[in-house]
Amino acid sequence: MFAPADEIAILENTKLGDKDGDKTVAAARFGNKNVVFVDEGHRGASGDTWYKYHNMLCENGFSFEYSATFGQAVKAANNKELTQEYAKCIVFDYSYKYFYSDGYGKDYNILNLADDSNEYKRQLYLTACLLTCYQQKKLYLTGQKQFELFNVENPLLVFVGGSVNAVRKENKRGGQKGPLPGGLCKIKR
Repeated sequence: MFAPADEIAILENTKLGDKDGDKTVAAARFGNKNVVFVDEGHRGASGDTWYKYHNMLCENGFSFEYSATFGQAVKAANNKELTQEYAKCIVFDYSYKYFYSDGYGKDYNILNLADDSNEYKRQLYLTACLLTCYQQKKLYLTGQKQFELFNVENPLLVFVGGSVNAVRKENKRGGQKGPLPGGLCKIKR
């Protein structure tokens, strides 16, 4: 689990602790000369525990942190020392408003549907996707041995939507935005 200096170790920050345990590793085991990559870095900006481990791991190393919401997280932490530290370290400010306006926000689009603004066509398309996935799943589960020869895996259908919480808001199309795309909300009912 612990990599020599010429190897890369990947570990979730939630697995770091002060001592080794069943589900944790003592952060001190990694030393203080590391290059650390942190995705969704804003999540640790308000937590003293992760911040302590982060500083320990990077004391004589370097940290690259990525987040579209550092500004909001640092402001919410209401910690002047933290604000000063991040103010000196941000190399490229690509905050959420720019991220969103460049088309990377959480509003969904159906990329292989010519016109996804038509509610009926969207619902028909999403229903067809669900039925196709169901059909593929049923075939896979009943003929799994036959598919092994072709390296076919269990089908997976992924929806990336607007939010993971249950709060629903109006989206640009006038439909609901929330845990399920508008068409799926209707199918669910």
